Amino acid sequence: MRHVLCTIVLFALAAPSVAAEDSVQAWVRKLGTPATVETVAAALDQADKTEDGPLLLAKALAAARGPAAVEGLRRLMRSPYADVRTAALKSMQQVGMRSEPLVKTVYASLRGTSRKSGERRQAVLALGTVGDGADMETLLALAGPNQKDARVRGHAFQAMAAISGKRMPFVHSRWSYWWGKQRTRGLESLRKALTAAEKASGTSSALAVQEAVITRLGWVDAKLTRNKLQSWLRGSRTDLQVVACKVAAALRLGDLAEDVARLSTGRGKAALRAAATRTLGRLGVAAGAPSR
Repeated sequence: MRHVLCTIVLFALAAPSVAAEDSVQAWVRKLGTPATVETVAAALDQADKTEDGPLLLAKALAAARGPAAVEGLRRLMRSPYADVRTAALKSMQQVGMRSEPLVKTVYASLRGTSRKSGERRQAVLALGTVGDGADMETLLALAGPNQKDARVRGHAFQAMAAISGKRMPFVHSRWSYWWGKQRTRGLESLRKALTAAEKASGTSSALAVQEAVITRLGWVDAKLTRNKLQSWLRGSRTDLQVVACKVAAALRLGDLAEDVARLSTGRGKAALRAAATRTLGRLGVAAGAPSR
């Protein structure tokens, strides 16, 4: 009898989380995978009608993925409730897409004077996913000795490691020294690689070498990298279009999804369509689908 009662109690305790999981899956089915502009707009309107709707939707958007889901998370960040904004920030990490609009949204939570500590900590972690070299100084300041919140300090180190791929002890002086060198040398190497790639011809080994450098250092200045890749995607050289697709996938450059989508259904070479389709899969977009 005691065993039966314990089982009933445990089931009762587990029921809310199971129900919540079922609700998240229901939202995912409504959104589609990947989510579309139309399904996200409808879900946002519906979520506002229930108390836990926005929280469940934030989790569902992470599962649905894609640029439309990212835009939905940005919309949720306008919520007056800190728990909803914090959930949206966590989902941004899970989506794992770099995007300029996302960076601006994260900074709004990071710098808001009325933001709760949990939200600010989550914003620091999110910056490690959506940000790039332009955000390293901000993170260095957050990891500095003047930072009173030890968890913010630790999250800032984690974010810098996530952005750069660098693995070394979380010691502020070491990260500060390393970034002081990297932001100059790395940016110079990135610029040279972008220029050299355009001068390389066909499928030469020289182009492959530059692709590797751009993939490794593109985060140092994601805006520069993104602008150059976009010009290649919209250009006429198939070899550079393929490279742009591959680098966009490696660096998770969600802002390029729309340009890549056009190439996935074009009449160009099969290799280009294949590269574009693989990139869209990495970014959570269906082949040929609009990204917005």
